[in-house]
Amino acid sequence: RVLFRSAFFVIRKFSAAKRMQQISEGRFQRLYDSNVIGILFWDLSGRIIEANETFLAMVGYSREELLAGQVNWSTMTPPEYAHLDQQAVVQNQTKGYCDPIEKEYFRKDQSRVPVMVGGAMLEGEKDVGISYVIDNTEREKNLEALRLAQYSIANAGESIIWADSKARIIDVNQAACASLDRNSTRLNSS
Repeated sequence: RVLFRSAFFVIRKFSAAKRMQQISEGRFQRLYDSNVIGILFWDLSGRIIEANETFLAMVGYSREELLAGQVNWSTMTPPEYAHLDQQAVVQNQTKGYCDPIEKEYFRKDQSRVPVMVGGAMLEGEKDVGISYVIDNTEREKNLEALRLAQYSIANAGESIIWADSKARIIDVNQAACASLDRNSTRLNSS
């Protein structure tokens, strides 16, 4: 009778663990299928083993090309970012994961896509990992627009003064400095 209870307890614990694993796998599958971010499985040689549709669309490759082994994160990385990949590989091997990096990938058509990539080694694997990839194209466009606006304001012919809610000067452009016959450091400190 004690043996029966012990066996029942073990089976119950195993069933609960199996159910938790199924829930976890289901949650990951929903994220993978949601196509909110690019997700890929890779090996340290650069081969991309599996990827979701978001990643494939981001880099311009088809599922057939992926399955044929034609998609490789190492060859898709421009040379000026190779050192970041090397650092990520070392981190993955030592910590089991790497810090997110900003870099670019070559698309299939050789245009570039700015991305943020982070990843981790798979449990129990020595050279296989998983990564997320976020397309930073819109972010880069917005930053460029902001830089252009800042340049335009700084070089505008009219005086522009930024002040906070207490009327303290935060910043000024060159025209404001010239019209007040001061440099921006002196103007901001007064």
